[in-house]
Amino acid sequence: MPAYARRVPVDEIATEDYNCNIRRYVDNAPPPEPQDVYAHLHGGVPSGEIDALAHFWDNYLSLRESCFVPRASDAKYHDFSKVIADKRAIATHVSAFSGVIERQQIFMQQVESWWQENYTLLKRWRPILKTTAN
Repeated sequence: MPAYARRVPVDEIATEDYNCNIRRYVDNAPPPEPQDVYAHLHGGVPSGEIDALAHFWDNYLSLRESCFVPRASDAKYHDFSKVIADKRAIATHVSAFSGVIERQQIFMQQVESWWQENYTLLKRWRPILKTTAN
């Protein structure tokens, strides 16, 4: 795992004056965010950034289309839809979107179903967990 650990030869540690600070040997900084200068200058959201959120769009059908409209002048960029007037409107729109609400309800039903199926088993573990904790 390059961003978390690696084997470091003793020669390299010696070069660093035997300083074993992890950051000298492993870079765990997050990758830089993409910067689209055209979008900064002319507005719009790059289509690639929207596409990178495919895992959300797959879970919440039609949410993408309700948030963004393609630019007629340049298919590489989108604008926010009219329902999103400013940054604060994004959270309001997403949380009230029918597909998000429906998906949340399905998720909560699945959690409840799992709980009902496993509650008895979990209750049986409780005495075991108490004795092992001491």
